[in-house]
Amino acid sequence: MTASPSVVGSRVADDRESQLHAAIDICDPAPLLMSLVHVTGDTGLLDEFGSRLTIGEPGNHYRTGTRPTTPPGQYPDDVVADIRARAHELLTPEMDDRLGVPDPELFGRMAHVATSERVDGEFVPILREQAGFVISERRVPVTATPPADFSVIIIGAGIVGINAAIKLQ
Repeated sequence: MTASPSVVGSRVADDRESQLHAAIDICDPAPLLMSLVHVTGDTGLLDEFGSRLTIGEPGNHYRTGTRPTTPPGQYPDDVVADIRARAHELLTPEMDDRLGVPDPELFGRMAHVATSERVDGEFVPILREQAGFVISERRVPVTATPPADFSVIIIGAGIVGINAAIKLQ
């Protein structure tokens, strides 16, 4: 006996829906919240949930800055539960993003809430680039063409080093 196409299609839809809800239950709440903002276009979610976080000042190697009650990017349990509940309510497998590429100001707000730390504007261009929203945002204007025999040594094989190697070929 074979199943009719409508039953099979329904199972596929149910399977996608159940996979989505299973993922919501286990994923990191900060990217989940940013996904909610991006897919729904509702930037009010940043204020709604961001107001419930303790926003710290980024520290440095001297251990300056303020220490939040939870580590950067980790949310209190009640906030996590509410983000997950909202995601279960709003997200569907068929959704497309409504926000598009966030402008620098909005991206800065998103990074601020995602990390639960202050994110200075100087970091927004590189974060937007590393997040894949923009290809490259040159910060320093090109004022001279390097000589043909100019060479560069790249130290490090992290994502930024690999990116530099590709761009400098």
